[in-house]
Amino acid sequence: MSNTSRPFTIDIPNNEVLATAIQFRKTAELLCTDLVQNQLVIPFMVNCALALELYLKALNSKNVHYPIEDDLPLSKGYAIFSEPVTKKHELTKVFDDLFSEIQAELSAVYATTPVVPQAAGIRDALLAFDNLFTRQRYWFEQRNHSSGNSLTALFELVSVVGNYVERLQPRQLVSSE
Repeated sequence: MSNTSRPFTIDIPNNEVLATAIQFRKTAELLCTDLVQNQLVIPFMVNCALALELYLKALNSKNVHYPIEDDLPLSKGYAIFSEPVTKKHELTKVFDDLFSEIQAELSAVYATTPVVPQAAGIRDALLAFDNLFTRQRYWFEQRNHSSGNSLTALFELVSVVGNYVERLQPRQLVSSE
């Protein structure tokens, strides 16, 4: 996990980020039913990539309290938002910034269910789809075409990571200084 200026506590999984990841996963599942016939491959890939990224970020997001400054006396207080520690779309960077115990658990889960061909472990599996979200959003740009990885492997990787995060017993971890 990368160092920050002071330690902070992270709820794992972060429920707000997790809820959003689940929505993108469910959308990918719906798109999967008529993927080729209705030309939904690109939206399917984008939803899978974003679901995968958000599942990882649910393991490494902190709650941030922002003061509410309204003129109404009843609206004083704080709004709570979630903020990922890693604000990048590269799956491997997000994975690398997870707590080591979470990396180890996710690696062990992936080892029992490897779904990406030629991926030696979870990090290699994530690397196969690294930055997929930003590459696939604008398919019409020449530089953004797929790396040739299987849509099935992508969908199954979302399932492996998603199932791990959704079944994770809630805990709190404290970042190092």
